[in-house]
Amino acid sequence: MRVVPLLPLILLSAAPAMAQGTVCTPPSTAGRQQSPVDIRRAVATPLQALATHEPTEAGRAFNTGHTVRVDVAPGDSITVDGVPFALVQFHFHWPAEHELLGRRYPVEIHMVHEGPGGKLAVLGTWVRQGAHNHAWDELWAHLPTGADTVPVRVNVRRMFALANVNGERVYRYCGSLTTEPYAEGVTWLMRRTTITLSPAQIARLHEVMHRYSRDVQPLNGRTIRYRPPAE
Repeated sequence: MRVVPLLPLILLSAAPAMAQGTVCTPPSTAGRQQSPVDIRRAVATPLQALATHEPTEAGRAFNTGHTVRVDVAPGDSITVDGVPFALVQFHFHWPAEHELLGRRYPVEIHMVHEGPGGKLAVLGTWVRQGAHNHAWDELWAHLPTGADTVPVRVNVRRMFALANVNGERVYRYCGSLTTEPYAEGVTWLMRRTTITLSPAQIARLHEVMHRYSRDVQPLNGRTIRYRPPAE
């Protein structure tokens, strides 16, 4: 694991940019828009605000043999550039897959959303080691070790601290699934705002799932953008 001091002057570079959409489609040349990536440079862009809706509290957790996954009942969604994507599931990676200026957080959680025509948008949240996070107590009390599904209550807004996603920095780029078949055309939304899990909570996650993380991939000329946080 590489730990590199953050250099805000590099990451926070804000070059003028024309307003543009960020919903992705598969590229004409396959294999050049892979994920995860190391986020080292991002461009402030007048993008449309994101819209989130998280009323759902019912989920089913199971262990895929690689990760802990929670399928959620219909109702939660995120809207990107006017396109609605429904939350299908969220799952865990440790260590984190995306890097921030070469730094890898201990855990990363992916909220997988599906939109029109099967398009995917993934909202990623980094987890740093810190205080015990009681929002995750319900799931942690039922973390599955096998394939049997376990009904759990989930409060996505509280668990992921999504009270004001437009008040934080969200890095947007076109990428891929980070597991086979590594399909491209995925709209990636990586949040700069982290949540915490305690050392004991992270250790418990390690007990129920093995290391599950892909190395960072070349950017190949892709631009990472963000919408300046709303005041």
